[in-house]
Amino acid sequence: MKKLLLRLFEHQTLSRAEAKAILLRISAGEFDPMQVASFVTVFNVRAITLEAVSYTHLTLPTKRIV
Repeated sequence: MKKLLLRLFEHQTLSRAEAKAILLRISAGEFDPMQVASFVTVFNVRAITLEAVSYTHLTLPTKRIV
């Protein structure tokens, strides 16, 4: 996660595959709360790209709770 965060802090973007992989790992609980908070913070302080918005629905896992 540290290398990924450094890339994001340097205003680099993630590929679609990288974004999907990191979101799946976050949802699987592979990172501690501070790492997840740092990841989310990066996206709160930078501009959202059209590509990121258009693919969000494809990268987030869905789980129906009954």
